[in-house]
Amino acid sequence: MRKVIIILGLFCMLFAQEVDLATVTAKLDEGTKLYQKDQLEEALGPFQEAADGFEKMLQGVLSPEDEAYAKYFLATAHYYVARIQNDASLFESTSQEFSQSASAFRGLDIMGEEYVRSQYMKALCSFRLYQLATTERSKIRALEPAIGDFSNFVQDDDVLKNAEDFQELIDNAYYFLGYCKYQIAFLKSFDMGQLSNAQKYYDEAITAFQQAQKAQDERLVLSANLMEANCHYMLARLYFRPSEDEWNT
Repeated sequence: MRKVIIILGLFCMLFAQEVDLATVTAKLDEGTKLYQKDQLEEALGPFQEAADGFEKMLQGVLSPEDEAYAKYFLATAHYYVARIQNDASLFESTSQEFSQSASAFRGLDIMGEEYVRSQYMKALCSFRLYQLATTERSKIRALEPAIGDFSNFVQDDDVLKNAEDFQELIDNAYYFLGYCKYQIAFLKSFDMGQLSNAQKYYDEAITAFQQAQKAQDERLVLSANLMEANCHYMLARLYFRPSEDEWNT
């Protein structure tokens, strides 16, 4: 029996090693193209096949560099599966996978595109969890890590070193950061005890939206301008909000 188990283990290891990176990434590319065409049901299969392939690769013996890339592509495939299925638990685990891939690239001093995107996608997973939240409390609970992740991204020295190549991601991150702070300010504004925090978040959202207004993408600039104006309007409402005693008179 022990001999059979050993043979099966060796077979699984060999099978994992035989999974070809190019073949599996082709499945990921296939899913991505279908996803971009809004053919979500058709894209789901290739994404799941890609995820299965990368998981099998990670069960085998890989070089540290190949392992880092496999972790990144696995997380990417899982992200799209989670998007198609609106799967909150998968977004949570995928966020951890992107964190692991970023750590792997950092450990190898490979701070290029995959590292930058790992950090960005981790933040995006947190934002998707906010979008799937259904209660005020769960939304606030999801927004706080999203704010932390996007803040970390735009302040990451290794991201900023590559700013020329990834300015679009940085601009988007500033917009998402502003949006998350706007939303948490809005939610906190209903609690009289949280008004000062709401004001702080609106002020910080304005700063983030002003950064996003430096983008080359005119649509992003327009949206950031609109959101900044909304922040000023909401701040004005807070400043002129009567106290509970005034409401009762």
